[in-house]
Amino acid sequence: MKLFSILDQLEYELSDKRGLFGKKVDIDKCFQLVSQLKDILPQVLTEAKHVMVKKDELLKNADKIAKGIINEAECKVTEMLDRAELTRKAELEGQKIIGEAYKKCDTIVQSTQQHLVNLLDQTEQYLQNVASNVKTSRTELNECMQK
Repeated sequence: MKLFSILDQLEYELSDKRGLFGKKVDIDKCFQLVSQLKDILPQVLTEAKHVMVKKDELLKNADKIAKGIINEAECKVTEMLDRAELTRKAELEGQKIIGEAYKKCDTIVQSTQQHLVNLLDQTEQYLQNVASNVKTSRTELNECMQK
């Protein structure tokens, strides 16, 4: 990922061996890398926003699937009830189908929610790492500039 490549370059520039005969910090290069980071961070934030939109879409899709399953179960119940000689049996079977449909719906919604929680946790961790790396780089840059 380009973001990590830039951070690695910045870290290398700031942490390489220094001294009388060693390499000096290239401040222009550091500013250039920080500028690149500023250009990339909006893209990372846009990707995080995209994840949030996807979450809403997944929940809506799960709800649509759940309603479809319930609708299908209700249709089966209606067909069974139309058969007079099997009315009692149809009611019992229909309730079973509806109960299973609700269980499936709950499972789908819970699975989707868990997936989204994991996805958001990963995104949050990624953004925290990026922020931490930028903060560390800024601190190291400030320390180098004060020397």
